[in-house]
Amino acid sequence: MFAKVNKNNEEEARFEKTLPLQVSNFRRILPQESMYFESADATCFGSIYLIILPIGTIISGYITEATGRRTSLIICCIPLIIGWLICYLSTNILMLFIGDIFLGFGTGLMEPPIIAYVAESSQESVRGILISLNSITVTLGIYLTLFLQAMVSWRILTLIGMAFAIVGIFVVFLIPESPLWLISKNRYELAMKNLQCLRGCVAREAVKDEFEKMKMYVENANKCQQCSKENIECLHPKPTIMEKIKSLNHKKYRRLFLILIELSIVSYLGGYLTLRPFLFQVLSSYAIPIEIKKAVAYIGTAQVLANILNTFSLKILGKRHIYFIGIVGNILCCIYLATFGAICFPENYYSNAENQNQKLNYESCSRYFTFFIFYMLIFFTSYGVAVMPWILVGEITPINYKGFVVGTFCAIFYYMNFIGHKSYLYIEWALTLNGIMWFFLTINIIGLVFAYFFLFETEGHSLNEIEDHLMYTSYTNTKIQKARAIEN
Repeated sequence: MFAKVNKNNEEEARFEKTLPLQVSNFRRILPQESMYFESADATCFGSIYLIILPIGTIISGYITEATGRRTSLIICCIPLIIGWLICYLSTNILMLFIGDIFLGFGTGLMEPPIIAYVAESSQESVRGILISLNSITVTLGIYLTLFLQAMVSWRILTLIGMAFAIVGIFVVFLIPESPLWLISKNRYELAMKNLQCLRGCVAREAVKDEFEKMKMYVENANKCQQCSKENIECLHPKPTIMEKIKSLNHKKYRRLFLILIELSIVSYLGGYLTLRPFLFQVLSSYAIPIEIKKAVAYIGTAQVLANILNTFSLKILGKRHIYFIGIVGNILCCIYLATFGAICFPENYYSNAENQNQKLNYESCSRYFTFFIFYMLIFFTSYGVAVMPWILVGEITPINYKGFVVGTFCAIFYYMNFIGHKSYLYIEWALTLNGIMWFFLTINIIGLVFAYFFLFETEGHSLNEIEDHLMYTSYTNTKIQKARAIEN
């Protein structure tokens, strides 16, 4: 937002061309401001947010378990308000960095309670849809910010962000606490009242069966491994902290760890999300004739449409099939882009400025069709690949460690995103621009094989059935049974 670039400095100009789009936007000149970013400041400002954010998600896991999902959502708004206020009042670069730290920390605090609350409070018939709405709101929020940025100054934009955080506190006061969390704390009467409220202020009898299932789920989750396997009442003393840590080596945790880590690797190292900060640099290297403003609009449209379609097709297709559609679409797009590079790119072709003067062989290559393929790569990634880890992390994590486990995995997702962004140029320099498309293709093929053998369908199943499936079935069993089926 505050950058002032020395155009006479050839090295500085070359560096600017390799900056991510988000950082480059921060570097445009604002004559009314005395502050400005140097190149190193701009990249650091963009990176520090992603570094602090996962720390917030880990801490939020403990807060979410101790204070509840609703209280955690209120707490997370406080650093957001402070961060926006510091940015608005900033008179130097240091204040902006401090504000950025608060914003990253507050955003990190926000993720685990949102995912946990929606997963615990919604019925299995709409749980996946409600969790996926988070992706739609995030995408809309990003493009609303870009839209407002063109209409108001950055300081007014910070006040708008602070207003959303303040309103968020009052809105959260209107929602009831998660019944499942209240049951885990033996607060049964309040849990029943909250469940009645969440189901439309219905009578007690209307939610009695669901309430009993919730109690059974919490009781099973709190049993030791032996009592849970034998399906008997657990009279053993509550586990110590060390015993809780050791229990994370249980099969169900190893299995969910395997699934979520693999999904995050494919998501953040397998295509669009990896090259997203450098997308327009890559499009320019493909000599695609399109203005950046139009490309931003097209990309935003692809993401929003994909997220909306994901939400409305979850109940029909299920998460497993949607993931297959997304990853197969990615594979087809990567095959075209890799083949395109093999035909049209000269030897040792990269997406940096030094190669822009090289002529490409377009006798058999369509530039507009190539942009369409990039568009579909973004669409398929947003539809089935990128959103799936965030949906599943709230569903397949057990209630007794949900806050901690969700917070930890959110941190892993963000660090994977950070690693993907930071490593992209190094991977491209090692493999060339065409080589990195073959790299993306390989990652997606491995992800497809993994999903076929290990990714099970959770749509339409209760949290109790999902946990039983993680605990009692084999790793390659991809179909959840309505009744418990223990394999020897």
